[in-house]
Amino acid sequence: MAAPTRATFAAGCYWGTEHFFLRHFKSAIVTHKVGFMGGREEETMSYDEVKKGTTGHAEVFDFTYDPSKTSYADLLAFFFRMHNSTTPNRQEGDIGTNYRSAIFYHTDEQKQEAEDYIAKLNGADEKLHSAFARAFGGAACITSVEKAGRFYPAHEAHQDYLEKNPNGYCAHRIYF
Repeated sequence: MAAPTRATFAAGCYWGTEHFFLRHFKSAIVTHKVGFMGGREEETMSYDEVKKGTTGHAEVFDFTYDPSKTSYADLLAFFFRMHNSTTPNRQEGDIGTNYRSAIFYHTDEQKQEAEDYIAKLNGADEKLHSAFARAFGGAACITSVEKAGRFYPAHEAHQDYLEKNPNGYCAHRIYF
């Protein structure tokens, strides 16, 4: 196994993001947690605080993956297929800044790859842009690319939530 690489994505509700990534990438994901990133730094952060919308945090899926089994480019492509990156601070019925679409980069290479992929979705790659535009009615991708900061893990009941609660709410699906 190659040295694990860290990635962090915000695609609305974190337990749906976790569920979809784990199902799709199976053994490529080495470690994972859901939690919060992108807001003010405090000693602790809780779901109750974040859902008020005053902390600036997004719900994130934070994980390490084996780059010999998948690439960051593959992770990006899947991230954009499994949520709506055209709606500000919203995924279906989940509304608030904590549900924004964001990529938290850990390296300059991740930042560049994310920015390049967003440019492709927004027209720099005709084939990809066409599929994206059909899926989202021609709307532009508005995913933010943010430097990774402090990660606050969510409480244990939200870790692997949809595995523990298979009939739980999930707004995610494969769009294109």
